[in-house]
Amino acid sequence: MAFWENAVETVTESGLGTGLLVVGGIALAWPLIRPVLRETTKLAIRGGMAAYQAGATMVAEAGEGLSDIATEARHEAASGQSGGGFKSREKLRPATESTPPSPSVSPG
Repeated sequence: MAFWENAVETVTESGLGTGLLVVGGIALAWPLIRPVLRETTKLAIRGGMAAYQAGATMVAEAGEGLSDIATEARHEAASGQSGGGFKSREKLRPATESTPPSPSVSPG
């Protein structure tokens, strides 16, 4: 009798009984849980694949845009042109240097 008493006490004190109940419950409920988990897993995988595809498309489009800009820059550098970017102040000033007109103040 002492053997069985010690065995039951060991199982209840160590948490082994709780573990056995959880595993047994999962084993019994598995036929009900499996279809739900399967569909949830497939949905998560499809979502990940869609996100990956969208990211890959964005990266490819950005790469094409940068490639086009680099090609234009190479072409302009080879032909000696300066791109349509910022112009220096000398190119923007008129040929004759003049002071900017001051605002006229009318007597009040």
